[in-house]
Amino acid sequence: MARASAVPVYRGRMILADDLLLLLTDDRSGRPAETGVRLENVVAGAALTELLLLSRVRLTGPGESVRAGRVVVEDATPVGDPLLDEALRRVGHGTPKAPHTLLAHLRPGLLEALRARLVERGVLRVEAGRVLGLFPRTSWPAEDSTHEAQLRERLREVLALGREPSEREAGVVALLHAVNRVQNVLGDLGVPGGQVRSRATTIAQRHVGADAVRRANNALGPNDAVMAVAELGVAGLG
Repeated sequence: MARASAVPVYRGRMILADDLLLLLTDDRSGRPAETGVRLENVVAGAALTELLLLSRVRLTGPGESVRAGRVVVEDATPVGDPLLDEALRRVGHGTPKAPHTLLAHLRPGLLEALRARLVERGVLRVEAGRVLGLFPRTSWPAEDSTHEAQLRERLREVLALGREPSEREAGVVALLHAVNRVQNVLGDLGVPGGQVRSRATTIAQRHVGADAVRRANNALGPNDAVMAVAELGVAGLG
């Protein structure tokens, strides 16, 4: 039975999946640094991470009736964000799954819903066009980068200045690290790249969501890899 808990006021608030999507989308071109299932896995991993931070779900341990290392619902109380509440519902549906396996069940519709909501909030804008006049392409340039700029500054403090990260900041760093995008996304932080990589690696250690993303992306089949390369290639034209 779910325990009683206060419902966080999430209405209008950015969630971790929003943060990851904004960081992985170029502000000017509106093109994502990751595409296809790889990007879907990142935002699904962010949703899982947030549910873990909110203690709505947990990993099972040895000696429980459910196999150790499976994600189960600890508290079914809605968190107040429709996308997180749907993710919570999906975790509770069916047999408990390992984190990297669960991502496939959290992915459907999540990326599209995040983008649509960020456009509706005036954070991104949607642009439809064609590459070389032939290939359709949709991009999501920044409309209001205030939140992302503040997030980038906080991450700079964590990675370059050594400030202890909050749980949410650690989640962002770990998920970017899982797809090797920390430096690519954050750019020059004013300190040696090796220092940034070392700091990110330390923060990402034993991070459930990031490990799930890494394992899920490593398990992608050749067709998924080919499609991701093709999407990035088209995005880079024009």
